Amino acid sequence: MKNRIWQETRLVEYLNNLPLVQLMVDGVEADDLIGFICKDLKFYNYQKVIVSNDKDFIQLCDDKTILYRPVKEQILNTKTILEEYDIHPYNFVLARAICGDNSDNLPGVKGAGLATIAKRYPFLKEEKEYTIDDILKTSREKLHEQKIYKAVVQDREKIKLNHRIMQLQYRLVTAENKKKILSGIKGAECILNKPSFAKLAAEDGFMDINFEDLFHYMEKIVIDNCPDKK
Repeated sequence: MKNRIWQETRLVEYLNNLPLVQLMVDGVEADDLIGFICKDLKFYNYQKVIVSNDKDFIQLCDDKTILYRPVKEQILNTKTILEEYDIHPYNFVLARAICGDNSDNLPGVKGAGLATIAKRYPFLKEEKEYTIDDILKTSREKLHEQKIYKAVVQDREKIKLNHRIMQLQYRLVTAENKKKILSGIKGAECILNKPSFAKLAAEDGFMDINFEDLFHYMEKIVIDNCPDKK
């Protein structure tokens, strides 16, 4: 079994033989790079598909951006997120800041699951981005109606910390790094090198896999996006 670094390096070698853009920018985390591309106006009309099991990416979902979570074989967009959670993607990170995330060792407000949050703060399903101050204002107004409101007010610093950690920082990508990202996408080579891809597959013992569907799709990308390669 090869180690993770070898696997990641080898994956890059495979992708170098396909007409796919790979982006790595010093000083920009992958999550924030993905967030920038999803939210930048230059890519507004592009169809974006994020492949990740990380719920943090739900905050990026909209009519043009979907999240595919392979472990659960789940496809999420604005409609399915609203149906499942009754919380709009714009407010999902806020709701998660309240309930916390055990997988990331971020404790939340006791007794506050996503279903409870959606019920007690129904405005979170609106297509409007609310803030922690909005949550606290509502909680103080209803302080004696349900225990959760008091708990939220008491744990407000915990919620603020969770929110800072969970919120993608794509808005903070510098102008210089934005230029690098856009230049990397615009200047990417349109390459489909089947022989080199097949050679790597043979070296790694994957020749029993039929790559024809993959190559067919990659050829379509070349035709659609690289006229000089037709």
